[in-house]
Amino acid sequence: MAARANWKGVLRIGEFSCSVALYTAASTAERIGFHILNRKTGHRVHREFIDAETGEAVEIPLSEGCSAYG
Repeated sequence: MAARANWKGVLRIGEFSCSVALYTAASTAERIGFHILNRKTGHRVHREFIDAETGEAVEIPLSEGCSAYG
């Protein structure tokens, strides 16, 4: 599938004009993931979810996670 421009316009400087198109750097299919590192040791840090009531670690797949505020 061809990339689609988010914005199109014309850049004019004096007598010179040039067509310009703005594209996103990465699509949702090409997301970039970064690891979190411990600054002191340089080792990788893992995120762990803890149940507030039971105090046990919970495994939550990204597809089943939900956000709430209360």
